[in-house]
Amino acid sequence: MTLIPGFHRLPPPFPLRSKDGGRRWRSCTSNLTVGMLCHTQSSIKEIVNELKFPNLSFFGKYFKAHKGMSPKYYRTAYLNTQLSSL
Repeated sequence: MTLIPGFHRLPPPFPLRSKDGGRRWRSCTSNLTVGMLCHTQSSIKEIVNELKFPNLSFFGKYFKAHKGMSPKYYRTAYLNTQLSSL
């Protein structure tokens, strides 16, 4: 399992019930996916498996719905931003 500084545990896979409508879970999952995309060398498929998403397609749609772009494009944009700031 890949550990990211500041992230001590993975969120539970898909909660059955939530008092806040799942917002906290989605926020945690979103932050974790961004952290793994930007701060690890893990492939997107490895991230999908680690976070227990049902499949790569579902993850891509989930990520795009929350971030407005595909995981691959997000990672590329982040890396380009980091390289241009050097």
